[in-house]
Amino acid sequence: MKSSIVQTGDQNRATLRLERITLPPADSVDMTQVLTQLRSITQTLDSSDKLKMENAVGDMHAELQKHSPDKNDIGSSLERFLKFAKKAAGYASTVESLKTPVTGAVAWLGSNWHSLLNSVGLSI
Repeated sequence: MKSSIVQTGDQNRATLRLERITLPPADSVDMTQVLTQLRSITQTLDSSDKLKMENAVGDMHAELQKHSPDKNDIGSSLERFLKFAKKAAGYASTVESLKTPVTGAVAWLGSNWHSLLNSVGLSI
């Protein structure tokens, strides 16, 4: 897995720590529960993009209701959710609560989506 960090400015310091995890079996993940957790976390974030985060969760929910949900559509919506969540005030204090639902979603989505773990400080 490849990760990158871009940092600008003079004399900045940064530390990146990715916690290594083992993903649960995909068939053990309850995606409805994952979406409930993400929706709840959205309410705790202070962001002008809150509606966009809610829409991303709604898109995941709508796709999940289909007979054969498209995992790439759900993964793209999760990626969009995380993009907006990372910009929200209070994101740093919310990262811990995001680890469980993001880990579950990534396990369910498959290897194409493992890079999303980096958004919450995790890697496999």
